[in-house]
Amino acid sequence: MDLEHFLRGQNFPIRQEPEATSWFQSAPMPDGTRIRCQLDDQETQFTSLGEMLEFDPGLFSGKRVLDIGAADGFFSVGALAAGARDVTAIDCDYVDWPRNITSLAAAWNADVSVLTNDFRVHPFERKYDVVLLLGVIYHLEDPFLAMRKISEIMEPGGMLVIETQLSGAQADLPIFEMASDIYPTIGDQAIDCVDMVGVSNFLFPNTLAMKQLAHMYGFELQQADPSAYSDRFPSRAVFFLRKLGKGERWIPSDGS
Repeated sequence: MDLEHFLRGQNFPIRQEPEATSWFQSAPMPDGTRIRCQLDDQETQFTSLGEMLEFDPGLFSGKRVLDIGAADGFFSVGALAAGARDVTAIDCDYVDWPRNITSLAAAWNADVSVLTNDFRVHPFERKYDVVLLLGVIYHLEDPFLAMRKISEIMEPGGMLVIETQLSGAQADLPIFEMASDIYPTIGDQAIDCVDMVGVSNFLFPNTLAMKQLAHMYGFELQQADPSAYSDRFPSRAVFFLRKLGKGERWIPSDGS
């Protein structure tokens, strides 16, 4: 089965026997089955990828893509299946990284460049047209520093896609809600890799906070309205931020 079939993998039956390794993403395999993942909802990743391609069917076509916090590699391989020129995946060395992404890419004969490092300190040697930050930003103690780093490694006109847990606070102000009362702040995973605290939950943004992040670091937030993804997962959302070129400026307003 060729890589072009990857995007149709949502129709593959999920394997009944549990995997020997732990997977967070329900990835399709060339034998026509899907890996059973840890999430209760096995369709989460497909819904998110579908949201991206519905927003822009040519999002990945001919593009250099960086997948930050790539986990099992579902979106890295998916980007190649959707026409990406090349894909780089980066994550910290914990649990099943980079074992799962390596095996998934090999199964599909997908040429994914795999980096094991914290993206905030990695010396990237190129700039990217598309950056994926999916399920990552609320695991970062300092989302502002992270946004600055991402802005520096993106080509003007490129697209940053952020999927995140949202703040539940109701306010007409930018909010970053402390997550410590909702999820544990200290994680056991990657305790030696991610600022000595492991994989943790720190700050959940609301939509206005995402607008301000875009404004501060040279992006235009192109979609902030409720979407099919948010309808399915009301506490989460997918945001599309276009990297502004030299001389461009976007000033968010209540109607933007």
